[in-house]
Amino acid sequence: MADQPPNSALSAGDKQLAISKRIGWLVACISLSVLASWIFNLPLLRNPFPSTVDMKFNAAIAFALLGAALAACARGGDWWRLGDLVGLLVIAFGAQTLAEYFIGLDWGIDQALVKDTAPAPLTVHPGRPAPLTAINFILVGTALTSVWGARARQRLGLTVAAVGMLYLCAYLYGVPQLHPALTGFTGMAAVTAFVFVALGLGIVALHPDHGVMLVLLDRGGGGMLARWLLPVGLATPLLGDGVAELLVRMDLITVQGGAGGPYSAGHGDHRFVYPDGGTASDPA
Repeated sequence: MADQPPNSALSAGDKQLAISKRIGWLVACISLSVLASWIFNLPLLRNPFPSTVDMKFNAAIAFALLGAALAACARGGDWWRLGDLVGLLVIAFGAQTLAEYFIGLDWGIDQALVKDTAPAPLTVHPGRPAPLTAINFILVGTALTSVWGARARQRLGLTVAAVGMLYLCAYLYGVPQLHPALTGFTGMAAVTAFVFVALGLGIVALHPDHGVMLVLLDRGGGGMLARWLLPVGLATPLLGDGVAELLVRMDLITVQGGAGGPYSAGHGDHRFVYPDGGTASDPA
């Protein structure tokens, strides 16, 4: 097997493996809370943003398995067999979901365990995850199988994290459906996007002595610069107008056009009116 899972003796690498374990258990805990929210009807746990799509019950099951598998893979050795098993199961789940969307199959598993009967925005098929969620499941499941080398696994993890970050930014900017072509499908939940970001970063951290992690852990000037720039690069899309759009959605500020008319969040040419009466222009 190419570049079998991590068994690095580096102290810094061990810390990164510990991070992967913690991310795995964090994902598992979030998923279990979502499962509990469906069972005990506590919508806030599965969707902290009102009027947006929920994380689906079967997606939460897949995330719980993936979180446990990520924590197990960080231990190395025979624990990667659990990654192989969970990875194959999640790949099959993702492929089955895509088949339901694009081939028109309905295998009856969307609501087999929990009925998703309440009307929900951005939900075309109750109980069924979004197509991009299914694709990301396939990527995560593939990354957790032991047949991949370290660099390929990191690339898959970065791709998964990038898709999740893109959707988080979309929620902040008030455009949860990224493209008109996606309007006919169920959207990705904000909680789902966050969990994908966490899983993707956890997968990247599985190999502290390869690729991007090797750069980040470098004790020289390049590593220091990378460690400073990474949080800036991750935070920049979430700041500025994205935060302002979130405040609009929370009714903490209002949005007006040039003539004083109201606009909804997500318009390109508007100004934000803050509670103290000040405005911030935002030309398109």
